[in-house]
Amino acid sequence: MRETAFRNLTKKAGMSYLNKDEYGVIGYLQSFELFKGKNSGIKYLCQKKDSHIEEEINYFDFSFMIMVGKVPVVINQTVFFVNSKALDLPVFIDNDSSLIALAELRFGAAIAEKNVMVINMGWGVGLGMILDGALYRG
Repeated sequence: MRETAFRNLTKKAGMSYLNKDEYGVIGYLQSFELFKGKNSGIKYLCQKKDSHIEEEINYFDFSFMIMVGKVPVVINQTVFFVNSKALDLPVFIDNDSSLIALAELRFGAAIAEKNVMVINMGWGVGLGMILDGALYRG
């Protein structure tokens, strides 16, 4: 069902649904710390190349497993990734509250913590959570 939704969205967006990693995108993404791990994987890769601005637009499902007590839970997160030669660096798009929590874990007040909740109050109210030292998605 999720694969069908990806295929339909790909068609509407004028993108290509890749049955296999024809361009080496998955190998490239796995060089990032975020996508490493034996309990994670990338699937349903969709891509659009734009030669006018020399960028690749990708979206895919990133699946990973967390433990809730003693029960393993698989989380599926849709990731948007833009690889732009003009910027000379990769760009990932994610939820603002999750990124704030991740920044606090890596660089801020939560460096030494295992479990953290970050409340983001701006245009609305958001919540980012760190559970067992990792960003919780769900």
